[in-house]
Amino acid sequence: MALMDKVSEFAKNASDKTVVMFETAKLNSKISAQEKTIAALTMRLGEYFLAQCDAGLVVMEGEAAEICAEISACRETIAELQEEISAVRAARDFDESETGVKFCPSCGEALTTEAKFCPRCGAKQE
Repeated sequence: MALMDKVSEFAKNASDKTVVMFETAKLNSKISAQEKTIAALTMRLGEYFLAQCDAGLVVMEGEAAEICAEISACRETIAELQEEISAVRAARDFDESETGVKFCPSCGEALTTEAKFCPRCGAKQE
């Protein structure tokens, strides 16, 4: 009988541990979902304050002002890069119909002249 008692106790302990693991995993999943919600809300909050700063409605100070300055510098770099893209496109002096190649106006990907959509960015081609 002692053997059966030990087997029964082992099975109960295993069952209890399984329940604890299942409940813990379920709760950790809920925690993870809440953390993702916080991250999304934090992103929205940052975007809101950046828009307020851009509109001149909020004056940022300290670290927030430094972050806004970094974002402005990134925007300037993006504008410069977009100008370079325009220059590269304008410098292209071949006839697309002769080469059978055209370039996506959105991302610059080389395409066949028959392409209706860009495979890289998905932009509709004219």
